Amino acid sequence: MQNGVWITASDEIDTARMVELGVLAEGSGWDGVFVSDSLPFTEHPDPWVVLAGIAAQTETIRLGTWVVPLPRRQPWQVAQEVATLDRLSGGRVILGAGIGNSDDYDDYGMPYEPRERGERLDETLDIVIGLWAGEPFSYDGKHFQLDDAVVQPTPVQEPHVPILLGCWWPNKKPIHRGARWDGIMPFFPSLINAEAGPHGEEETGSPEEEVRDALAFYRDVADEPGDVVLPTIPSEDPTAFAETAAELGVTWQLATDLGGDLNAVTERIREGPP
Repeated sequence: MQNGVWITASDEIDTARMVELGVLAEGSGWDGVFVSDSLPFTEHPDPWVVLAGIAAQTETIRLGTWVVPLPRRQPWQVAQEVATLDRLSGGRVILGAGIGNSDDYDDYGMPYEPRERGERLDETLDIVIGLWAGEPFSYDGKHFQLDDAVVQPTPVQEPHVPILLGCWWPNKKPIHRGARWDGIMPFFPSLINAEAGPHGEEETGSPEEEVRDALAFYRDVADEPGDVVLPTIPSEDPTAFAETAAELGVTWQLATDLGGDLNAVTERIREGPP
């Protein structure tokens, strides 16, 4: 099981500091650094720019998004940006994608309807994969049409940059989607003590119970289960739960509880992974 760190901006951590923290994460033994993407929130600057800054100053650490609401981006733009980052980093990118929530759309003149956004997400992923082949690509979908479109450069990774789907348990549709691609990035209402997730999801137990149920469902619907990026969850015995998570098929533990204090975040990253 690999260990990643989720870095966000704050009053003390600007975009340049985020890059510095990503570089520090590699030097401190972390396996990956992940950033998020959401226009309304200042703690999420453009992920490709931040990760490119980290890529230019590192050699081994994986570079991921947790997660990008792809339906508000044009598929050909995503294909080019991610492939460019993969080239810059020498093949270290992980694309975490989802539909996002209403905050990612309503204020920007884009209607938010989860079913329609899910359709756009599916078409976007199909187009991105098609364009990454580097050959003229045509597509006739409900939302997008392409006619011998070509995007360069193409990614380094084969067969393609890993694509993981964000999902709010117990919503099962995103897990089905992740089963068709390379893995999932599940999240749970119990982790934020919320009455419901952004799509109305309600708690179905403790974080440990939700993780077990979600991963059991994922294993049932995935022919070949891929990566599972699990955010930090509260536990009375973190070491024991980490062992349980590994047994359940979790491939990444993602430290998401760093906060916004620069000194505290720096020290936590410097300590290295658990």
